[in-house]
Amino acid sequence: MRIAYVCQTYPPEISGAAAFTQNLAEGMTARGHRVLVIAASDRGSAYAGDTPMLRLSRLRSYRNPMRKGQRFAPWPLHRMRQEFQTFAPEVVHVSDVLQAALAGVIATAERHVPSVLTTHQLPWFVSPHVPAIGGLRTAFEDSLWSYARWLARRYTSLVSPSHAVAEEVARRTGLLPQVISSG
Repeated sequence: MRIAYVCQTYPPEISGAAAFTQNLAEGMTARGHRVLVIAASDRGSAYAGDTPMLRLSRLRSYRNPMRKGQRFAPWPLHRMRQEFQTFAPEVVHVSDVLQAALAGVIATAERHVPSVLTTHQLPWFVSPHVPAIGGLRTAFEDSLWSYARWLARRYTSLVSPSHAVAEEVARRTGLLPQVISSG
């Protein structure tokens, strides 16, 4: 099977999502699957690396002002389309709910392939970075949950790394993710 993983962070960057995606990619290649990983570049400029079973496509990236030592690719759709055209994934697994997830919705719909979204972060991971002016923080978090409801319905499957996260996602979106532990 040809599996594409799309994420913002990937080693050598350090994050739970990066480690999760690396473990999945290496585990699937060890089982004989061909894997494509599309992630923000840890260097800033785009580059790629290939082994017989794994292609790593690093997208042009910028420093993430919300997370020290992290980078992000602002809109990966064009490069994602190019990589999918060459790789022809049979399933796409996205581990980022912002830019990569939006691009993933479009690219997988165009290719008519199943898609999986893993919810590593919840809106309250981001909302503390919003100024606590009036109800701005609450309004921001509520809008992120509205976006999550909309986004989750566009993926074939939804996964959460714990029962607690799955239950919160279900409570807020009406969709119960399958729990697959990252540990």
